[in-house]
Amino acid sequence: MHDNFPEGNGILQQDGARPHTARVTQQFITDNNISLLHCVSLSPDVYPIEHVWDEFKRRVYVRPHAPVNVQQLKYAVIEE
Repeated sequence: MHDNFPEGNGILQQDGARPHTARVTQQFITDNNISLLHCVSLSPDVYPIEHVWDEFKRRVYVRPHAPVNVQQLKYAVIEE
């Protein structure tokens, strides 16, 4: 963080994932006076790719024959 923002004006974004809320992580953030921007874990607004995965799931599993193995899933995803 200090290498990228030597003047201390950087903000670290993190969600509520366990590694982010661990005591050692929180202590490091406090000790190094790091500013935080909290966000909701896996929020589709923050992670737009989640919209794509949701659409894939819908399209693949509403097919007449849902995939039952990895190979069928691969073909279904490619077709969609």
